[in-house]
Amino acid sequence: MMGKLYRFFILFCCMWLFSPVYGQDNAEPQLSFDHGSVGFELNGAHTFVACESCHVDGQFQGTPTECVLCHSQTGSINAVSKSVSHITTSDSCESCHADSAWEDIPVVEHTEVIGTCESCHNDISAFGKSLDHVTTDEPCSTCHLTTAWTPATFSHEGIIDSCVTCHDGATATAKTLNHIQTNDSCESCHAPGGWETSLVDHAAVLGDCISCHDGAISTGKNLNHIPTTEECDSCHLTAAWTPATFSHEGIIDGCATCHDGAISTGKTLNHIPTTAECDSCHLTEAWTPATFNHEGIIDGCATCHDGTISTGKDLNHIQTNDSCESCHSPGGWETSLVDHNAVLGDCTSCHDGTISTGKSLNHIPTTQECDSCHLTSGWTPTNFNHEGIIDGCVTCHDGTVSTGKSLNHIPTTEECDSCHLTEAWSPATFSHEGIIDGCVTCHDGTVSTGKTLNHIPTNDSCESCHSPGGWGTILVDHNAVIGTCASCHDG
Repeated sequence: MMGKLYRFFILFCCMWLFSPVYGQDNAEPQLSFDHGSVGFELNGAHTFVACESCHVDGQFQGTPTECVLCHSQTGSINAVSKSVSHITTSDSCESCHADSAWEDIPVVEHTEVIGTCESCHNDISAFGKSLDHVTTDEPCSTCHLTTAWTPATFSHEGIIDSCVTCHDGATATAKTLNHIQTNDSCESCHAPGGWETSLVDHAAVLGDCISCHDGAISTGKNLNHIPTTEECDSCHLTAAWTPATFSHEGIIDGCATCHDGAISTGKTLNHIPTTAECDSCHLTEAWTPATFNHEGIIDGCATCHDGTISTGKDLNHIQTNDSCESCHSPGGWETSLVDHNAVLGDCTSCHDGTISTGKSLNHIPTTQECDSCHLTSGWTPTNFNHEGIIDGCVTCHDGTVSTGKSLNHIPTTEECDSCHLTEAWSPATFSHEGIIDGCVTCHDGTVSTGKTLNHIPTNDSCESCHSPGGWGTILVDHNAVIGTCASCHDG
């Protein structure tokens, strides 16, 4: 008991000694106790606190200097402690509070806070999410710093609504005016990492390919693209430009515009030399099969028709040093006009009935070549040449194959050439050899010379007196003379 009284007395003396001198106007202030000398400055609200509030029972030594040791319900100094609604935090009051007043909180030291952001930012202890805040279940610290709400580093993790909830042009950036026309949501194409990293959902695009792929909004046709009026999706898939399934529909330039060996397959080194377009022969589906068209061929036939690239001369072809086109037409091998001037060999080399038409069964028997009588332009008309005829005249001159004896021809068994030349029937050199009827058969004054008006009257035949050598050489058969001797022997 005496100890307590002693300590109270010492405290009273200190207070009296260091208090101002009352009742003395304009007096010099007395020196007060330098509280900082004991390691604890009296600042702010502590300046107005009575000494005994902290120095209980006059106890100076051992008075705590840490906030929590005074501002506690369990210590000897019963200073105001944390309220029931205080943020769950460590006991380092000075980390947040100033010593001027509890309400004076310059900055919350979030490292001293225990629990999640929402423990405080719940619109009761501290500001919570605003009504127009992005809908998310992520903690505040995912985007915000502890120093201030803004600026914030946004993270899409934990967003529980669709993109358009925020990306509406007000809360956050929305579709621009030149955005691809689509009824799809942002996340169908864009990734949270940025607008640029996108994979377009073409199924939801409104409009045709060119609406976007115009070289401005999105990649368009490059400078060496095939000229075409077709839409992109005629050939390309939405997954990527390549590989592409090509369609020739809509191509507006000639084949060679693309098939030049650079953009697409061109003519091979062993292609037929031609100025014609590819589609003159080829279909758009494939190079083969091809319907060949000779139009535009700029080299000779043998350039292709060599037996390798295309059909060449077969083994039984006419021997010739001429080009194919000299005889054949592009329409086919069969439609040909032979250039006989370039044929190697004689007529029978080809005209043997196998390679080409030969002599018919009723042809004149001859050893002569065809061109002795025939022209190369056609079998007829012919310029007949009797040279080489191996049978008698009558073999041909039978009235069927060729002109035969007329009805009034002298009856004879002789061959035509006994009297006639091969050039023509007349003039003829007559030979009586072979005459099978009497002279009067011919010598009737019509067919040939008959008896003259002054001829000796006789009923005998010519040959009775005359010889075939001539009328002058005669031997008269007087037995056949009609009349008296004086009828002839009249001087």
